Amino acid sequence: MYIAERESLPHDWLDNALNGLFCAETLDKEWVEYPGLRIYIALPAHMLAMKIATSDSHQDCEDIKLLAKKLHLSSVRDVLSSIEKYIPKPLLAPEMREIVKQCFSPSRKNHKEKV
Repeated sequence: MYIAERESLPHDWLDNALNGLFCAETLDKEWVEYPGLRIYIALPAHMLAMKIATSDSHQDCEDIKLLAKKLHLSSVRDVLSSIEKYIPKPLLAPEMREIVKQCFSPSRKNHKEKV
């Protein structure tokens, strides 16, 4: 609130600024509710987007492929198209695109079969 007052901005200026950056409605499923607490289960497509956004290991690639399979996504294009619902194109970093390409590259599949 201090910044809003100092800069003569509306009290909800930050919410409005962030609305364009992230998906406001994830359509997660409510799992359980207690007084003062609701716990939601993220949809697989949302989990896929978050996994790609935070990926930093070989295990992440395996998780990405597992989630993609559950969502019937079998190509880089399908996966990127799916996650744009949660991560707008301007925020889809080159590193995120690259991890998807690595996970679905033919050489990765052949490497997995050899192991």
